Formats: sequence, structure tokens, C-alpha cells
Amino acid sequence: MSTISSSATLAEHKQVVQQFLDATHSGNFDVIDTLVAEHIVTHHFPGGKSPTSREEYKEFFRLWGQGVPRQEFAILAMVAESDKVVVHYSITGQHEGDLLGIPATGRQIDFTGVAFYRMENGQIAETWLYPDTTTLLQQLGVLG
Repeated sequence: MSTISSSATLAEHKQVVQQFLDATHSGNFDVIDTLVAEHIVTHHFPGGKSPTSREEYKEFFRLWGQGVPRQEFAILAMVAESDKVVVHYSITGQHEGDLLGIPATGRQIDFTGVAFYRMENGQIAETWLYPDTTTLLQQLGVLG
């Protein structure tokens, strides 16, 4: 099997990731059941626990949404090659609930990050997440 994907496949990969991000950052976690592989593998998620199932992935987004309920998520850039999609994103909002074990501060957050997705059979099979946690923790008053 060739590792080179057609432009149609690359566009499909990007569309799946776009749909996944749009839905999960606006509270529609059920999309995970169709867009994420059953045995998802994740790496580097904040909070020290990377999800290992669809249900844990949903819980990650639920908890994030409780901490920053009116967030604005934006894709700054998206690139696809072979079976990978890379997204540079930004998140802004107000810290209104528990987030990463930090009680609500009422502070504004505005940070960026990068996520890598490996696609398999039209689904997200693996995720590497690299948010700028230093900036986030500084904005929450945890780091000086």
C-alpha cells in the first residue's frame, strides 16, 4: 500500500479533522463516535492523562468545556500529508470552571497550540496535542 495520498484523500482527511474540531469545541461530543477510531491513541494531553477510548476523549472535551464554557476556537492553519493532518489553533475565553485542577479564576485566556492527527479508514486514529500550557498557566495565575 502506498503512503502517498491523493489530493482527494488529503481533502477528506482535513474535512474530518475540521468537522471533529468544530463539533467538539462547540459541545457536540457525539461526533467522536463516528470520527474517532474505537481504539484511539493519544499523546501529551494536558492534565497528565491522555484519553485511551472514545468515552475518555469525550470526557476530555466535556471537562474543557466546563472550565471554559464560552470559548472561541479558531484554526489558524491546517496542513495534510500522507495520513497526517496538522492543525495550528487558538483558543480564547474566560476561565469559569475547574480546568486542569485549577478552580475558576474568572481570568481571560488566549493561547495557541498544535495538534497532529493520524488518520486511518477515514477516522482519527491517533492524536498528539501540544497546547502552549506555559502561556495558559501564566494567564490563570499559576505560573509567574
